[in-house]
Amino acid sequence: MRKTHYLYITVLFLLICCESYNFQPIAFVGRHGIRIPAEIGDGNTIIGDGEYKNRRLREFIFPITTTHIGNEAFKNNNLETVSIPEGVITIGFSAFESNKLKHITIPNSVTTLGGFCFYRNRLESVIISNNIDVIGESTFEQNKLAEVTIPDGVKIIGSHAFQFNKLKSVHFSSSITYIDYYAFFSNELDKIILPDNIRIISANAFKRNPIIEIHIGENVRFYEKDRNVAADTFGNYSDSFYRDYIKYNKEAGVYMYDKELDIWEKIY
Repeated sequence: MRKTHYLYITVLFLLICCESYNFQPIAFVGRHGIRIPAEIGDGNTIIGDGEYKNRRLREFIFPITTTHIGNEAFKNNNLETVSIPEGVITIGFSAFESNKLKHITIPNSVTTLGGFCFYRNRLESVIISNNIDVIGESTFEQNKLAEVTIPDGVKIIGSHAFQFNKLKSVHFSSSITYIDYYAFFSNELDKIILPDNIRIISANAFKRNPIIEIHIGENVRFYEKDRNVAADTFGNYSDSFYRDYIKYNKEAGVYMYDKELDIWEKIY
């Protein structure tokens, strides 16, 4: 407790001195937070690799001049909320891994989102930049997302990207071309709509989901090199789906599962 008092007294003293002598402070430091003033410098602000890793931070206020957030920049903290400013272009690998974030908006200025970026948080909602073309490996793995919209522009969803969430609904944009293995593993999806432009769905992409309705676009293809692996692609009833999908000559359309009969019927 005494050390905390000394810290606040020291910070207050420095701020008074800065104001008296017209100095610009570099940062305001609290017990569990760091605020870097937006006024620092005239150019871009880069948050370096690992710069605030393992600090037990609960809060961080970004300079509005921030353009790049480095790899592992905020890994292993206690951040509950952050506002990423418009103007950030790159968010690095594992940048916010292992925090307590519940909601995040990734502004449209962001074009690169590193793998494991929001891995192991508490995300209940996310808005994704429409200027990202790849959602990387394990980017949103181990969160609490119940719904997600993949915006126009995203072409690739990486392996394990949304694994171990609570997804009941995924809205795919027409720009999606590739869904990698285990991308939506172990969620709560009972219905998926796969747009025409998806060329490849890798093995186990939707494994461990209670899917009973599948909409398959005209050009959709999925991993079939290994019969047993292919049979796991579409969730808990995937084995019978693969069997009946072949029966219907792998035609595009809407397939519904009848649990009592253990068959998939092509509705249209």
